[in-house]
Amino acid sequence: MFINATFNPEENNVNIIQDITFTNTSQKTLDSLYLLDWNNSFSSKTSDLAVRFGEEYTAKFHFAKDRERGFTTIEHIQYNNQNLEYKRVKDDIIAVVLK
Repeated sequence: MFINATFNPEENNVNIIQDITFTNTSQKTLDSLYLLDWNNSFSSKTSDLAVRFGEEYTAKFHFAKDRERGFTTIEHIQYNNQNLEYKRVKDDIIAVVLK
């Protein structure tokens, strides 16, 4: 795995380029991968994380402004320099369609 992160304090963000190597060791053909985007768990007041915080009676997260909670923005997911289709199936789960 390779990660290159550039911090931009003026814009209050981090730009990340990440390479993931996955080897299918099964005999089955895979048509998708599911990725955990844990940082995006903070993006919504209704995410599983927000619900869990509510169970712990932590109101600070619930009353935080959108810009205070944070989120991720994905520009693209690629395989061999070809863009792959993907969608968020939950706030923190991304389904990537494999070719």
